Amino acid sequence: MHDALPLGQWVSQFLNFVLAHDNGTLENLGKVIGAFTEAIEAVLVALPDWAVAGAISAIGRGASAGNSGCSARPRSSSSSRPDSGPPP
Repeated sequence: MHDALPLGQWVSQFLNFVLAHDNGTLENLGKVIGAFTEAIEAVLVALPDWAVAGAISAIGRGASAGNSGCSARPRSSSSSRPDSGPPP
């Protein structure tokens, strides 16, 4: 397997480069993400339980209705005749 790509070496070199030239970027990014998640947590803790449950339920319904194609409403048929089985 001499023709294999040296992916392990490339990943190691990339990580060494990032760590050497980071200048605190990853730490600052971690602080921003941490502050964002703490803000979301503070909002969810401040709201009543019923409001949080309703919001999560509404988000779930919106996501499932828009993407999966599953719906409680029947589809309208493109044909006016009843379906009598598979086409001949």
